[in-house]
Amino acid sequence: MIVPMKKVTILSLAVHRDEMLGALRDLGAVHVAPLQTQTTGDVESARRQLDEARAAQAALERVAQDSPPSSVGAATGETPDQLLRSTLVLTARLRDRHDRLQRLDEQIHHLAPLGHFDPAQLRDLNHRGISIRLFKSEPKAVFTLPPEAVRVELRRDKSAVHFALINAAGWSDASATEFPLPDRSLADLTHEHDKTAADQAEDEAALVSLAPHKAALATAIADLASRLHWLETRDGMGAEGPLLLLQGYLPARDLDRLETVARRRGWGWLAEEPADTDPVPTLIDSPRWIRPVHIMFDMLGILPGYREVDVSPIFLIFFSLFVAMLVGDAVYGLLFLSLTLLIKFKWKAAPRHLVPLAAILSVSTIVWGVLTGSYLGFEAIPGPLRALRIDWLTDTTQIQKFCFMIGAVHMSIAHGWNVWRLRRQWTALSHVGWIGSCWAMYAFANYLVLGLPLLPGATALIGLSVFLILGFTVPVRDIKKEYASLLTLPLSIISNFGDVVSYLRLYLVGSASVVLIKAFNGIAFPSDSANILFTLLGVLIIFAVHILNIMLSSLAVLVHGVRLNALEFSTHMGIQWLGLKYNPFRIRKDTP
Repeated sequence: MIVPMKKVTILSLAVHRDEMLGALRDLGAVHVAPLQTQTTGDVESARRQLDEARAAQAALERVAQDSPPSSVGAATGETPDQLLRSTLVLTARLRDRHDRLQRLDEQIHHLAPLGHFDPAQLRDLNHRGISIRLFKSEPKAVFTLPPEAVRVELRRDKSAVHFALINAAGWSDASATEFPLPDRSLADLTHEHDKTAADQAEDEAALVSLAPHKAALATAIADLASRLHWLETRDGMGAEGPLLLLQGYLPARDLDRLETVARRRGWGWLAEEPADTDPVPTLIDSPRWIRPVHIMFDMLGILPGYREVDVSPIFLIFFSLFVAMLVGDAVYGLLFLSLTLLIKFKWKAAPRHLVPLAAILSVSTIVWGVLTGSYLGFEAIPGPLRALRIDWLTDTTQIQKFCFMIGAVHMSIAHGWNVWRLRRQWTALSHVGWIGSCWAMYAFANYLVLGLPLLPGATALIGLSVFLILGFTVPVRDIKKEYASLLTLPLSIISNFGDVVSYLRLYLVGSASVVLIKAFNGIAFPSDSANILFTLLGVLIIFAVHILNIMLSSLAVLVHGVRLNALEFSTHMGIQWLGLKYNPFRIRKDTP
């Protein structure tokens, strides 16, 4: 359920600004909407510090991943703020030294063909009238040099010749490129490179010693984020003389709490229904069994708008079914469930809803694998497991028909939901028409794709559905304004057939996985082979194929399982996933 919101406006004296912000922070329920967008230096500075802190935390996480367990150090004894400063200093130095090493590498690579010499001595000789110049040319280039000139070859390879010319002042040739005298010798550059590399290694070791304490940076980052939120809220308040004005959105259920604080603090305040154009944030409050799916919304970065519908229950139920059909193997499901239990007991910092969602998807996969008799692609399965198999789920035609039915049911739920929401409006009849269209398209999909007889009444149903869709999608009073949308309705009705057929991907992807495993089972374990070496090789092949298949199945879940919910279903539901996440003003620090 999307929690109802109230638009609140709070008035206070400017001299009580910090006390007002502190009280709202303690209340922790008002999503503040800035009345002005000017950015002060304090905000920019806090934002920059927060970005640096997050970069430092990311650097420690990278080091922790790349470092062997033996590199874990003892406790540093530093506070989170001190740890942050130490990390920032080290990462800044490492960044500078990395850049310096790159520049030195380029200079050394440039000078290496010329060998070791002291540029200062060459300049001194040039001042004394002895001209010494450095050149590069093609290996087969031929030059005409002045009679008194001496050519000294420094290095030759297949691509170029490097040489020095003595007493050849003013000489030039298009085939030779002159090197300007460097400021420093190759020995100096190499020495500095070695020194910088050694310093870099020391800093990396120091950073590795801090890596085990990367979690402590979360406290410092939370403080910086809190301070930034405080400053942004402060600078976003409106001002009129001695008065300050703050505006935001509050869950309707928390109005009594706000009223209590306002009376105690002497604020003026107003609560009203948000206007249609207001950017109202979305807060979803679902029953406990539905909440695991919220981690999917966070991962995908999607959220229904405030005036849309919370489809979490439907999303979770059908996503579980889609995952089960796309993965489709009971043993895979057991593997996923084992990994889920491992995460539960070993990864204490796992995202809150990750383990419950993974458990639901794993169990769904196990159940589907048992019902279809899918166990790593093996045909011979024990009798008790064979008894649990539902034969019609293994029939190609029936399972494809089942996929079309899932599509019709899924989209019918979307339009049925809209019928209920619009039950007091004539436009609800257009969604009744869409429900009829979904089932008519289901009948035509069975007829055109599977070659089954056309269900009686399908033609009449599509005719009635088209009438309802065209007649009631746009209210009569809005036809002049919305006539353009009526012109696209025929295309939408035709595309409804494609929407129903698109659910066939559940069968196609799932069956492809089974066929792949069965094919490799036959290759790896031929019935006429009893050679132990070939059997061991077959085991390795099958293991690699199963790893690949699991990866492909996981990708299919992201591509197809999510799409059917977030696109096909949501389109028919009218959800655009443009919600603004509810982010109440609640911070940890007492003062900015």
